[in-house]
Amino acid sequence: MQDSTDCILLCHSECETKRFRCHRTLLAARSDYFRAMLSDRWQRDVAVGEEPPDDEQECTVTMAEPANVVAALVSWIYGSLAPLPGEVLPGLLAAADYYGLA
Repeated sequence: MQDSTDCILLCHSECETKRFRCHRTLLAARSDYFRAMLSDRWQRDVAVGEEPPDDEQECTVTMAEPANVVAALVSWIYGSLAPLPGEVLPGLLAAADYYGLA
């Protein structure tokens, strides 16, 4: 699965940086937020005067949520129905609402 990923969700904490390798098309398919963020137009608006990156080029998205919430969010995006620890649920629901995930 990692060989075909083209996007990294990056989480920073006090003691470590965690990376979640994802597929840009799946993120965009599941979330209007990611669809807009990963679009060429958004990239052009953010980097005025620069060429937008190729679709083949890997992108990095820095997430504000803690790593355990992003891990649960990625599992949800990829269709996992695994039980979640109770302490993750409030953060996951807030992130799902923010990113427009159903």
